[in-house]
Amino acid sequence: MVWLKGCPKCRGELTDNKDTYGYYIYCVQCGYHLTEAQIGKLWTHTLNRKAGKPAPQPQPQQHDPYLATVYYQ
Repeated sequence: MVWLKGCPKCRGELTDNKDTYGYYIYCVQCGYHLTEAQIGKLWTHTLNRKAGKPAPQPQPQQHDPYLATVYYQ
């Protein structure tokens, strides 16, 4: 299976494979291998989309003003 723009590192194409060490998903462009947790989230998202459920909305990033003052003073 191929996931377009699914790589968390470079937004490249992900593909799955299986060898003697087990099942894994990796990016074709940069070679990034997904962790078990990332694979679980990817499959959950894929199955929900096939079932017609809406995709979860990304959570907004929290801005920490303290970090900005520490690094930019």
